Formats: sequence, structure tokens, C-alpha cells
Amino acid sequence: MNTSQDATVMLRVLLLALLGILWSEFARAHAQNEATAPATQYVWTGVRDGVQRVKPGELAGYAAQLERDLAKLQVAREVDGPAVDLRGGLRDLWVRAALANEYPRRWDMLAKIAAARAAEFERRGELALARRAADELLLSSAVRDELAAEKLGFELKAAPDELVRAATAAATPELVALRNRLDAQLRGATAGGRGSTQVVRSLEEAVDRALAEEQPSLVVDLGARAAPALEALVRADFDALPSRASLDPLVLLFRVDEARGAAFALEHWNRGRLLWRKRVLRAMGEAAVLTNPGTWLLELPVNQIHTRTPPTLVDTGWRELLGRAVKDEDVGLDSFEEIANLATYDALDAPLQMGLIAKIERGGPAAWRAASKLFEAGRGRESLRPVLERVVNRREQELQVVAAQELAYFPRSAALLREFASPTTAVRAAIAHSLLGNTQVPIYRPNASSSVLPAWLTEGPDAERPPLEAGDSALVDALLGDAEEHVRAAALIAFSRSPAVVVDVARLVAIARDPSVDSRRRLVNSWQQRLEPIPAPVLEVLARETDVRVLDNVSSRLSDLIRGPDGRPVVEADLLAGKVSWRWSDEYVPALVAWISNPAGDGLNVNPEIIAVACRKPEGVTALVRAALESSAAAQARVASGLAYNPERTAWSALSLEDAEALLRGGIGARVYKDGVPRLAYELPSTYQPALRGILLDRSAPNDLRGFCAGASASTADAQWRAAVLELFAGPDGADAVGGLSFRTQLPVEERDALLLQLLDVPGVDDKVTARFFGNLSAKHDMSEPLAIAVLEHIAATGSLEWIGAGAMALLRLKPTEARPFTDLFERVYPYNLGSPILTRIARAHLDAHLPFLERVMLGNPPGGGPDTAENRIAAANALASYLDDRAAAILLKGLAATTNKEVRDACFAALESIRRYEDERERWATRKTSRAAREAAIAELVPMLADKDATIRAQAARSLGALEAVEHLPALVRMLKDSNGDVRKAAQAAIDALTAPKPAAPAPNEPKRD
Repeated sequence: MNTSQDATVMLRVLLLALLGILWSEFARAHAQNEATAPATQYVWTGVRDGVQRVKPGELAGYAAQLERDLAKLQVAREVDGPAVDLRGGLRDLWVRAALANEYPRRWDMLAKIAAARAAEFERRGELALARRAADELLLSSAVRDELAAEKLGFELKAAPDELVRAATAAATPELVALRNRLDAQLRGATAGGRGSTQVVRSLEEAVDRALAEEQPSLVVDLGARAAPALEALVRADFDALPSRASLDPLVLLFRVDEARGAAFALEHWNRGRLLWRKRVLRAMGEAAVLTNPGTWLLELPVNQIHTRTPPTLVDTGWRELLGRAVKDEDVGLDSFEEIANLATYDALDAPLQMGLIAKIERGGPAAWRAASKLFEAGRGRESLRPVLERVVNRREQELQVVAAQELAYFPRSAALLREFASPTTAVRAAIAHSLLGNTQVPIYRPNASSSVLPAWLTEGPDAERPPLEAGDSALVDALLGDAEEHVRAAALIAFSRSPAVVVDVARLVAIARDPSVDSRRRLVNSWQQRLEPIPAPVLEVLARETDVRVLDNVSSRLSDLIRGPDGRPVVEADLLAGKVSWRWSDEYVPALVAWISNPAGDGLNVNPEIIAVACRKPEGVTALVRAALESSAAAQARVASGLAYNPERTAWSALSLEDAEALLRGGIGARVYKDGVPRLAYELPSTYQPALRGILLDRSAPNDLRGFCAGASASTADAQWRAAVLELFAGPDGADAVGGLSFRTQLPVEERDALLLQLLDVPGVDDKVTARFFGNLSAKHDMSEPLAIAVLEHIAATGSLEWIGAGAMALLRLKPTEARPFTDLFERVYPYNLGSPILTRIARAHLDAHLPFLERVMLGNPPGGGPDTAENRIAAANALASYLDDRAAAILLKGLAATTNKEVRDACFAALESIRRYEDERERWATRKTSRAAREAAIAELVPMLADKDATIRAQAARSLGALEAVEHLPALVRMLKDSNGDVRKAAQAAIDALTAPKPAAPAPNEPKRD
């Protein structure tokens, strides 16, 4: 070991010995004070952060929870090793254990926690604190002050005397042993400290030696006790400026005791010269007095992780010191760097603000550049606003620009807004950007090292700026007319977000004619958020735009004109009832005409409803139709779609036959015609039928247009009309041409049947197209029997699978009879997947002529060589069930013998069961009819016997009527109760009792039988 290392070791030994002496004296004095004035002890009320955390129902298991938490802390120490510091966690656990409410094992847990706290202090070499922790079961005043300083929210109250006495008597044997052991260690440490006083003569010597050995950490270890020695060293030569800042006694003074250091620098600010004042500022930066942990105190709202309220500077002496420094001619600019730290936390006071203003105004370019960095550090902080608003009106362009750009971060700075006529572009741009309301908002949040971190809030309600008001209209109007595009752009965005702002229409028209396409795009986009409609002159200019994006947005703005204030389409019923109104007016017709006529928008979509609204008046129809006919096919298709959108409200009187025909002929060539021309063709009133029919008969017209006109003019159908339609079928694009003859075609029934009958005879037509067309025209109408027969004959002749649907429908239209059972036709179409519909038709008719047909199906030899399927056999069995006679049963029995298929056999059995039940019921009713006739004959013979001369005959006749339940002769029996013969009267009474006795109730369906 060399001499330097020996000296270092010796110095450390001396310092530790000195610390031992000082601490023993402090501990002795503190113990004497406590002996003379017993301190108040406290307990926790159970309330933290204003909320009751411990409920009465939790007290039974409270000690177990504390024990688990203590175990977690001890495990953490074992896992993380010596570096982990458990003091904070043990302190909070101690507070929780010192609960005011009584709970089981309270003193046991408090003793365990006291022992754990003492062990932690002992592990860290803090014996005196360990000894005190071993004594403390209830909370001391020191921990109460510590909790209050840290704002932890524990609510404490003074412990009652009986609780304090109980705590004194609650020490466990283990805790007493721990106290004795710590006392022994403290006595040994004190004895060693007294021996060291012979070597260490003074604390000043230790500080001098540490600096000489370039060991500043030794001085920091001494803490605030080294402050007097450090002050003496600084006082000896204020203007000394050590080359290494870390060895400057002033830096070390600021580190070991900031409050004392700030007071010392303030007291001696004027003692030294320039180097002294520079030395002070350098020492502040080196010691980080305005940024280190504990400098700022942040009061965070409950349940929040950040706040917009600035933190509080704990030691305000530094701010006062900087207030002096900024006024100094020599170091004023040097102080800006530390003042920036105050600005970051929004902590500039009035003297500092005035000092900054004076220095900036008189300091020239160097001051402006230094101020620029300070402004950036304090961006958006309110305490910096007065400085910025004072210097923004300076004539110096560089300074004014810096201040204006920073003021843009403050909402509605009046000083900045007053500069809107500034000749400096950057200032005007800053004003425009300040109106946008999307700048960052400063916030503050704590971190783990007890520091306060500044941050930015960029979204959410707290970050929103107040909107512009009507009084800002002149300002926005001026900025919209600015010569610089980026200024106009920012002003346009602000305008779009501020419905209350109104600007001159001429200004907006000028922007609509701006050479910059970006400006024109921003203008039309600005109405996405505004409540009032875009002015008609502006929209008319924009509708002549060549940029597709602008035109697309113009289409959206046109649609906005027929929406309600909430942006949703207006319902016609509400409009007519006056509940809402749209923003459309006739002054927008020229804009719509310009948009329709613009060839640059041919590929864009437009809401046909806006055209429909314009066409509610004859003037709108005339203007739009004329513009469309003079421009493109797309325009003609759009106007056609708009005319047909709401036909009941369209002013058809303004549309001539010639114009209607021209729209249809021209619009058919547009890419979007399918949304316009067919709609118009079908919605035109009946007065336009001649024009539609004329297009159908014109062979030079496009076939698809002819098809649409055929469907729309179907009400005029005749032989000529049918011939034109059949001609379309035979054409090369027949499939597309007849697409217009859809479900909406209103053909008279006789014309429809005639057309379909003719269609079946047209050669060379795609069978699939013909079948689909046939189905469309027949689906919602009854098919006549001749047409149904023709369809089935067509299927039998061609075997086309395209006609299966039409064939099934045709079968339903047939009405077979014994004279005309259609058996031959059924046999010929049966093979073409029509077995099931045919069998269903037969089941409904149940004719004798069809029994051989059904028998062949049941035996697996279907007519026409058609498919033999289980489904068809089942259908045949169901059909046979409808016959309900022995002939059908015989066929079913043959079918059972001819198949092993379970489903088919089940169907046969079910059909046979139906026939059997029918026969049984018929026989039962026949038997019942015979029995009733015999009863009535017997009663008829007995009634005259009631008056026979022979009393025996009268009595037997009465008894017989009772047995036959002849209730209808009850009056005659009642009269016999007055008969002169007693036997007769008894017989009559017995018969009456039998007839009037209540009938026994039938047992419930699920009631079990009883013996």
C-alpha cells in the first residue's frame, strides 16, 4: 500500500471516529430530553388518502395479513441481498399494525415488526436508530412528521394513556434480549469513539484533508456537519474558482446542506467580484440544486398519475438568488441556464420575470439566443407568459419571432393576437398556429426517486383548447388573406374548427381560386366540421375544379346541403311536417350545374338525392338537364338518376319528351349508367311511354337500352311490342338486353302469356336466358293452363335442366281430371328431375287413372325411364295414402316387398296405417249408427206401455226407459210418481234416479289405473 492510500485509509478512520463522537453526544442529549419530556405516541385511525381502508369485518384476520406482508419483505431482503432497503416498507407496515381498533394478536405483531425494524437498522450500521426502533411499539412523533412530509395520506391520532401503558408492558423476551444486545454494541462503539478523539483534532481538519486528497465523497458522507468548515474555506477566498468543480467547497456546501448554502450565497453575493458570482452559478449547476430529488414538492390529486398544477419549490432561497443574478450586468446571461430550470417547473416569480424582461430587452442578440433556450425549457408555462407577452411587441425581428413562436403554445394570448398585422411572416404564422388549439399542455408526475418529472399532455379533454369566438372573425379573415400559403393553411384549419367565426365570402372565393391546389383542398375540407352550409359562390367556384380530390369533397359538401343539423339525412316525413329543415336553397343550383358539367368528375359518385332536391322545381330540372345534355354521358346518367330518385316530387312538367329520350340515349354510354338510366326509364310517368316505346322499336338504339325501355313501356304491350322484345332475344347480346325486363315489368296477363308462348318457339335463343326471363315474368303471376302445358311440353322435348323451376310451377297450375289426367305428359317430363312435383300434383288429385303410375314408381320402374330414388318412392307412398282404399293398400304392400330401404318402408307403413285408421273409423261409425236406430225403436215401443192397464207392464216399461237412458222422456216418468200402484211408483223413482245421477268424471290422461 503506497503513502497516498495509507493517508486515505487513515482519513476515513478519523472521519468515522469523529462521527461516532458526534452521534454519541447527540444520542445522550436526545435521551436526556426524552427523559424529561415524554413524547406523545400515535396510532393509525384506519383512514388513508381520505378513505376508510380497514373495515370492522376485516379485524379478525388482520394480524394474519400483517404477518404475510412482513414475510414478503423479509423474503425480498433474502433474494435481493444487502442492496435492498426495507426501511420504508417496514415503516408503513408498522403504521398499519399500530391500528387504533383492537384486533387479535395486536401486541404480538407490533413486537415482531419492532424487532424487524431494529434488525434492518442494525444491518445498515445505524445502531442508535436500531435501539430506538426496538423500543417503539406505537408510533412516534418522528414517524408522524415523516409521513406528513411525504404526503402519504395516513391519518393518525394520539394514543390513549391505557394503550401507551399496554405498549410498555408488551415487550416479548426476544425483544428484551434484542434491546440488551444493541445496548452492548452502542457502549462499545461509544468507547471506541472516545479513544479516537486523541487523533482527530477538528472537523475542519478532516474536510481540509479530504479536499487535499481529492476525495469529495468523504465530505458528502459527513453531511450537514461539514457545512461550517466548507463555509470557512469559501469565505477565505470568494473569488477562487477551482479548476475541478467537484472539489469546490461551495459545490460541496450546496450538496451537504442546500438551505444553508443558499442562505450563505445570498448573504455574501456582493462580497466577491465577477469570479465569485460566476462561481455561485457554476456551483448551483454542478450540485443540481434545482433538479435533484427533494427540490420540488408535488401535490398529486387522489387516484391520478399526473397533474397540471405546478410543483412547489421547497427552498425558495435559490429563486431569490437567481433574481439577483439576472439583474447583474456581468452574469445575468449566465443565470438563464438555472432560471430555465425554474421555468421548466413554472416557478418564475414577479422579480424574476421583471429581471428577465429587462435583461432580454437590453441584452442584444446574445440575450435573445439565451432567452430562446430558456423559453423552450419553459414552453407553455404560465409563469413565462408575462415575459413573452412583454417582448413579443419589440421591434427586433429575431426576438419578436422567438416570443411569438412560444406564445403560440398559450391559448388566446391577447398580446400575440394583436400582432396579426406584423410584417414578419414567422410572427403571423405563429399567430395562425396558436389558433389551431392542438399544441401540447405541460403536466407533472412523480417518479421513484422522489423527483418531479415534467411531461406533455397531447390528447384528451385536459389538452383541449378553447374554441375561437365570433370576436376573432376579423383576425381569422386577415390571416386567410395572408400572402404566405402556410399561414393561410393554418388559418383555414382554425376556421374549420370554430363554428362561431364568420369571414367574408369574397375572401373564401379568393381562396377557392388560389393557384395552390392544397389551399383549395383545405378550403373544401374546412366545412366538414362547420355547422353552416358552404356559401354558394364558393361552392360554384370549387365545382369547376380540375383536381379530383377537391371535386370529390365538393360532392360531399353538396350532400351536406340536404342533411339536418346533426349531419344525418333528413327524413321526408319530418321535412314535410316542419320538424327539421335542410340547408339547400335554389342559389346552389349553379354550383350543382357546374359540378355536373365538369368532365373531371366523370369518374366520381354523387348522391342522386341532391339532384332530386334540385329537380323539385322546374327551373332546377331545366338547368340540370340542359347542362347534362351539353356535357358527358356520365352527367346525363347522373341527372337521369336524380330525376327518378323521388319521382313523386320531381317537376316532370319541365322535362320534354325529346329531353327524356336524349337523357336515356346519352346516359346509357356512361360507366355509371346502371344507376341512372334504368331508374329513369321505369320511373317516368305514363305520358313518356311513347318515347320509351320509340326507343324499343328503334333497332339502331343500344340493345340494353331497348331492354330497359321494353320493361318500362310494358303497359303498352301489343303484337308490335312483343315482336321487338323477341327480336332482342334473338340478338347477339340478348342475355344483357332482356335484363331490363325484370320483376318490375308491368305486363298485362294476356300479353305476358302471349309473349311467353311465343318465346318458347323462338329458335336459337340461349335456353338459360329464356328460362331465367320466363321465371322473372311468371314468378308473381298465375300461369294459365295452356302456358303451363307448353312449358312442360318444352321440357319433354328438350330435356333442358334450366326449366326445372318453371316446370315445377307449371305442374301446380294443372288441374288433372279423370277425363284429362295428363298421365302421358307426366310420364314424359318425369325423368327431368320433376318426379317430386309430379307426385305432389297426383296426390292432390287422387285420380284412379294415376294408380298405375304410382304403382310403377313404388315398384322401382318409374315412367319414362326416370330416376328411381328413395325420395320419389316416399312421395309415391304419401300420394297413395290419400286414396284411402284397398287398391292403394295393395300397391303399398307390393312396395314393401319391393324395397329394403328403411325410409321407404317406414313411409309405406305410415301410409298403410292411415288407410287402416280410416277403415276402422268408418266401420265404427256405421256400427254406432245401427245401435242408435235399435235404441230409438225400443224407446218408441216402450213409451205407450207407460199407460198400459197392467201395473206390471207399466213398472217394467219405466225401468226399461231408465236403462236405455231415455232422458227425453223424464217428464213422463215424473208423472208416474203419482201412479195408484206402489210398484209402479217405485219403478218410476228408480228410473228417474238413474237418469239424473251425476256421471263419474273421466280419469286424467296421465293418472295411473287403480285396483
